[in-house]
Amino acid sequence: MADADDRHELSHTNEGTNFFQGAQGFSINEQTNIGQQTIVRHNLIRRDGGNSLLDALDPILDASYTRNRQTSPPDSNCLPGTREDVIQTVSTWADSSKLNSTPHLMWLYGYVGCGKSAIAQTVAEKYAADGRLAASFFFFRGSGHRSRMGKFVATIASQVAAVIPSTGKVIKAALKAHAGLLRPTTSLGTQLQHLLFEPLKSVSWSLHGLSLIRGGPFLIVLDGLDECEDREAITLLVEHLLGFFEKNPRIPLRVFITSRVEEHIRTRLDTSSQVRLLNLVDHTSLDDIITALRILFDLAAKHSRVIQAYGQWPSPTELHLLAEHTGCSFIFMSTIAKFILGDSRSAQSPKERLPLALNINPGLDGLYAQTLSRAEHLSHFSLIISTIALVRRPLSILELADLLNIQKFEVIQVLVQMHSILQVPGDDTTQVTVCHSSLYDFLNNPSRSNRFHVDPWQHIHLATRCGDIFGDTTRNAPTLFYAMGSRTYHWQASPQEDTNRLDGYYTKTLSLAEHLPHFFLILSTITLVETPLSILELADLLNIETSQVVRALDPIQSVLQIPGNLPIIDQKPTFPIILCHISLRHFLTDPNRSGRFHANPWLHQHLAVCCGNIIAIALLSHHAAYRYAKAGRAFHWNALLRCPPEYLPEGITSPAVPPEFRHS
Repeated sequence: MADADDRHELSHTNEGTNFFQGAQGFSINEQTNIGQQTIVRHNLIRRDGGNSLLDALDPILDASYTRNRQTSPPDSNCLPGTREDVIQTVSTWADSSKLNSTPHLMWLYGYVGCGKSAIAQTVAEKYAADGRLAASFFFFRGSGHRSRMGKFVATIASQVAAVIPSTGKVIKAALKAHAGLLRPTTSLGTQLQHLLFEPLKSVSWSLHGLSLIRGGPFLIVLDGLDECEDREAITLLVEHLLGFFEKNPRIPLRVFITSRVEEHIRTRLDTSSQVRLLNLVDHTSLDDIITALRILFDLAAKHSRVIQAYGQWPSPTELHLLAEHTGCSFIFMSTIAKFILGDSRSAQSPKERLPLALNINPGLDGLYAQTLSRAEHLSHFSLIISTIALVRRPLSILELADLLNIQKFEVIQVLVQMHSILQVPGDDTTQVTVCHSSLYDFLNNPSRSNRFHVDPWQHIHLATRCGDIFGDTTRNAPTLFYAMGSRTYHWQASPQEDTNRLDGYYTKTLSLAEHLPHFFLILSTITLVETPLSILELADLLNIETSQVVRALDPIQSVLQIPGNLPIIDQKPTFPIILCHISLRHFLTDPNRSGRFHANPWLHQHLAVCCGNIIAIALLSHHAAYRYAKAGRAFHWNALLRCPPEYLPEGITSPAVPPEFRHS
């Protein structure tokens, strides 16, 4: 028993997965899922100060198989009677007690939409019900933490500790012994070693006993490795897993991996004897598609009197034609079924939409184009679709309307036309998500999406709106937190090669403040200084009031990077003010582009003199810019020496630089 721990065993049966919502100070030690019920056997572990291991690890709560799949895609599961041969193949491998001769990893691979995530979900549920699922993680592109590796190890470790309680002590000791183990600066290998591999090795004997009791080795399910945006980290993860099993061949643990055939994954997995390969394309049949379609239509009939009135519908012939039309793609089958069964608010009936579905160009591209075309005539269609494709994380209807500065009904009337490719919630606060990440691929590839292609230029529009939102102190915006954390992201993701569009945008934004006192001096100083200055330092260096700096920058804060994620007016005056992007500096230093906003390098003389004045009187009074002035004086005199002749005032042939700085 861990020091100062109070443990109380209890059991609980729950119809859902959220009965721990809002609870603090405990970790879940054992959990078994049976059907739709969750039977949890856990210990409440309370420590000094009431902090639990769960609190310390801070895992991603919607990454496992228990997530709400509608708000945290992928929303897929194998329908009864489908993919039985694949699941049996996986089960035979996972259940094998031959630890030395059976590969510890299985890689299920296949093309987009062939059902990999559905199989991963079903396998995870099956082994959770048997008490043998050690952990699961479902990557999904564009979903924040679930599309990155930053919190992956902590999330897996928290689940392992819940299922195999004895590992919790080792994980707790590792966190105590290695300060900063969970920080982003710690390598993936170090985190894996201390939070997963060492805990499992330290309890290997008890693992063997548990695996005998529960009927086989434990299993970790990792779905969608290709969905992770940290490609190098995924490569390292695979290498570390292979290395661990090579050194520990008898540990009763298997890892089930699914992904597309991406080069950074394939080169590591298909060349190792530690990996069993399973090509899903070889296990996808027309009969599976027909069975799945029949189940979906029968399920819809139970909830629709209209479909019930059709009698036997679709007919066996229609069902066969529909299955053939999907090309044995489960995602296409699922999406086209949603298209046919439709929304109750649609003008066409399901029976009218079935022949339309058979005329859609085969494949996802045709379906995506057909679905998008139904809404493209509506106001703000392109803006809404572009935003869904480009935001850092999914937004709700309320957030979309706020970010785009449009009405909620304008968002809703576009989204309801696309329920077959988007998860459109029934309320305004739940996130709108894509049914499959291939929609992102389609929208971002102009050769595939044509007129529906998402213009990356929209990143600049989103960055500007983020700036406007957190700069507006008069209201509590629904997207305030998104705006605070995402403005810099959108600037960095925006295309910088289209200088004409950038120049127009920068000119329009800067013109909002050009009438204000000292604006040109302040803007040029921010552009020309050696290191970023705070509001306080700018005011001191230029010998103007702090309030005048704030007033001059307030209208243009959408093109500034402001630490602290606060509006200019609420900024600590000691935080540095930085231009939003290097492209703005290029704009301001090129007179042919910036015109009246050009930061003339001749200003270096004025700044050098300002630095000298501060140094000269520093002993008499405190100056916020003194530290900058000491180093900046020489910098500005040297910069003035390099000033091109065309920027010198009329009648001056060379700048008057003090002798001591001519060779410094």
